[in-house]
Amino acid sequence: SANTMGLGVSMAMGDMTPFFSYGSMAKSGTKSKLNASETAMGLGLTMKMGSDSVVVSYTTSTQKADSDGTATQNATATGIELGYNTTVGAATLGVGYGSTSVAGDDGHTWGDDGTDRAIGFNRTDIEVKMAFSF
Repeated sequence: SANTMGLGVSMAMGDMTPFFSYGSMAKSGTKSKLNASETAMGLGLTMKMGSDSVVVSYTTSTQKADSDGTATQNATATGIELGYNTTVGAATLGVGYGSTSVAGDDGHTWGDDGTDRAIGFNRTDIEVKMAFSF
């Protein structure tokens, strides 16, 4: 069996737009005796400043799994992102910085991208994007 649930809320409050999202998934197999679940939450704010905007976001996610009652996965990831967007003539420029920290029980893995990496890593990234409109 499998269950999913999701909720996303944002509210425009003048130049500020706070947002919140929550999602959960759980699945289990009676014959395989495999159970898995993931819960995730995001909280953030977009602040407009003329034609510019700043975005701040915090996310957290927990993955758990067991096989016949023995835990096979127990991990938590948290992330923070900060972004700035501006428009100059026909060009739009966006710059962002993000960091993710993953922790969990010894020997367990994190599977957010199809690869099961060992637990206990940090990741940072910088994004730069430019778009033109005519």
